[in-house]
Amino acid sequence: MRPTPSRFFVCFLLLTLFIACKQKTIKSTVDISVDNRVDSLINTGKKEQYNNLDSLLCTSRNLTDIAISTGNKKALVYGEAFLARYYWLTADHKKSMEEALKCLNNVEKMEHKTGLPLRLHYNW
Repeated sequence: MRPTPSRFFVCFLLLTLFIACKQKTIKSTVDISVDNRVDSLINTGKKEQYNNLDSLLCTSRNLTDIAISTGNKKALVYGEAFLARYYWLTADHKKSMEEALKCLNNVEKMEHKTGLPLRLHYNW
């Protein structure tokens, strides 16, 4: 006859598994560097929207490229917002509204909305 494990051992095992499953995930340094790059591009885009339209387009494309390669949703939304702003300032209002709607649809799909350009109509 095999001995059965003690209740203490079973409780200890269950508690250990529970704690192991609830531990926070630590962001890798790649994620942190991508987030820093995205934040830097966003700040650059905010400064360029009134000064240099060609740079705004490049910033939008860089953010979109980062979003495609890493899946960073914040980069995608800001890239679309800056592209909509670029089209608006170059008097292509139809494309601007299409991009703004795409951006708003992506914001709506996201669960965590803090820090995103929810107010896309600034000075339009």
